[in-house]
Amino acid sequence: MTDTHTNGFYLRWARRWGTDLFKAGVGQIISVLLAVGLLFWQHRYGIIRPEGMKANIWARAWPYICLFGALSVYHLFRAPKMLDQERQAAIDLLEAHIEELKSELQAKDEQACIGIEVRDCRINARLFKHLGDAMRRGEMDDPTLAFDVFVNVWATSSFSHLRGVKEYSLELVRASGDVVTATWLRDDLAQYHIDSKESILDTFGQVIEEPRRDSLKELHAEPFQFTVPQDGWLHFVFDAIKLSEAQTSKLTVVLKDSLGLIYRGDYDKPRETQGGIWPNKM
Repeated sequence: MTDTHTNGFYLRWARRWGTDLFKAGVGQIISVLLAVGLLFWQHRYGIIRPEGMKANIWARAWPYICLFGALSVYHLFRAPKMLDQERQAAIDLLEAHIEELKSELQAKDEQACIGIEVRDCRINARLFKHLGDAMRRGEMDDPTLAFDVFVNVWATSSFSHLRGVKEYSLELVRASGDVVTATWLRDDLAQYHIDSKESILDTFGQVIEEPRRDSLKELHAEPFQFTVPQDGWLHFVFDAIKLSEAQTSKLTVVLKDSLGLIYRGDYDKPRETQGGIWPNKM
């Protein structure tokens, strides 16, 4: 305990002692003042002789002085107890308020979730590795190949506390209803870039589009804060799916949080192969 806290306690002790003593002793003080006033009146009109004045004052005053002293000692030791009771009452009130807030947050968390929106999806076929196998199987019209899938995801949490992320995954639903899960490649998007175009003015004042390479912001498995969105790209690989499935089948980004709860975001727009995301070294 610091000196400031110690001095503050003694100051509160002194204030409480004085307040309680005044409340308890005000009646005795009034009685003493009335007794002194009565003696003065009796002395003024000769009812009490001057030689008996001193004895009468002490005879009337000493019981009150003793009582006041006893009250002073009593309230001196009573003040810390009363301060502790007030402090405990304040703590109990604060704890009850905290429990009430926890109950409100828990009720809100029961309805909370992590919302996921898939804003873009690009696919690249790993042709050189699997095209020969597809040719031998006679599947050139709709070959089964390995695909790199890059999805741009925006997500936010309505939970009142930090919500950890265990993993992301990507699911593809085939026409038969079977679900194929891709492999998530973590922390490798620094090796890729996305092609884009930038509109600029040439020397003749005409607007032309110049090709540009942009880096990819990766979405990492970081804890979600309340209403603070996260966005970025995720990289997945399907080992063997048909070209038509890669282009048209519904894709679902799946997030599993630290408690094992699942949240999903769908993407059902058609995709073009060779979607403009390439390795930096080709």
